[in-house]
Amino acid sequence: MIGSSRWEAGVRLTYQYPAQIGGIDVVAPSNESLTKSTLNILHEYSNYSGTSCAAPHVSGTAALLLASNGGMGPDDVERVLELTADDITLAPAAQGVDAHTGYGRINACRALRAVDLHDFQYIGPDSLAVNFSVASPEEVRLELIDDYENDNGDVFGPGMYDADVYRVDAVVANGLPVSANIVEAWPRVSYSNLFAAYTNDPVTDSNFLDPVEDLLLTSYTQDSAYLEGYVYEMFDTNGTAIGWIPFHVDSLQDKAKVAYTMMTGSGIGGAGDICDLINSTSVAIGDGYSLKAFPNPTTATISLLVQFDHFFENIEVDLYNANGALVKSVYSGPGQGKELLLTDDLEHLPSGMYFYVATTEAGKIAQRIIKQ
Repeated sequence: MIGSSRWEAGVRLTYQYPAQIGGIDVVAPSNESLTKSTLNILHEYSNYSGTSCAAPHVSGTAALLLASNGGMGPDDVERVLELTADDITLAPAAQGVDAHTGYGRINACRALRAVDLHDFQYIGPDSLAVNFSVASPEEVRLELIDDYENDNGDVFGPGMYDADVYRVDAVVANGLPVSANIVEAWPRVSYSNLFAAYTNDPVTDSNFLDPVEDLLLTSYTQDSAYLEGYVYEMFDTNGTAIGWIPFHVDSLQDKAKVAYTMMTGSGIGGAGDICDLINSTSVAIGDGYSLKAFPNPTTATISLLVQFDHFFENIEVDLYNANGALVKSVYSGPGQGKELLLTDDLEHLPSGMYFYVATTEAGKIAQRIIKQ
């Protein structure tokens, strides 16, 4: 589901029945004054807006993540995009996750750094150390909102059914070392086959089931993880049993698959990290000093001019790539009068976008450059 607002357009990364939140996961640029698109008929560029602009931003960022870590699945890409998004608080959005902007505006730099600087432990679905337990069934009447066919060939069309709902609890041994710092964990729904609980609309007190795989990761430690899913025995409204979604409860040990990801490391980063600085890319951030680079673009050698209005005890100048990873340290030492002129050789670096960052006691300043 996709929605839009004045400056951003929202992209729904997973389907959720509208009786629930029905909102947006993340947003991306969509304002026509900021985005352009090709016009195939006229062979030129033109301003463009809406979700057709937002979706390519998200798709492109997802492609960068997969290029950085080919083991990621759809659920992993989605969660990293959410965790690393920049929160938007401009009305009608609010602080934190909200219905208008979801987790916020995607941040490609922060998303790539999260992938590059963390280890991803992909657990399941073929792990042998899974213990299943089943709760007593709940009898409900519900509406199936889409077609579904189970592996026995039983077909369930949209409509009203009676159902016995079985909650399935799974305990999986992680095998992570005690020293592992789990930053975040999430289910890999795309690799699992249990269903979510049905949805209740409190306004009409009606129950709905979207027949797609879903899973909850309820808790976890370095030793084990606890997951929750559901299976349904379906009856017609006359009480005749007509089959199971997705499979018989007695087949859990043979057929059930649960999978999840654990991201380990030292944290994700937020306001004030290198990505926050790179996004601003101003030539005059800070108190009384600036950073300029020329020629820009460059093919090899570039000059850097750091100017300031008083003496700093120490100045550090570093070069970062577009992912926010440190490429090299250029200078570390005292200021020299009111300006510092440096020369840097980029001849052996790949073409692309880079950022010089100067750090003093007053803070940091960044300058974006292009290596051709």
